[in-house]
Amino acid sequence: MAAPVIRLPVRRRLHIARPLTPTQTIGGIVEDLERLPQHPDPTDVRAIADRLHTLADRLEGATA
Repeated sequence: MAAPVIRLPVRRRLHIARPLTPTQTIGGIVEDLERLPQHPDPTDVRAIADRLHTLADRLEGATA
């Protein structure tokens, strides 16, 4: 015999962020580049390069 199921009220909404447009993505990358110091840490440069590669892959996928 199955036990009774008690359903509790849930007041939670999912906040799903919509993807940024290419223009917004480029704007964010440019802002981050402008904030870099004269001699940036290599990990910061790699992080920005990864974002550029991701954007390039996204754009190539959109044209395919």
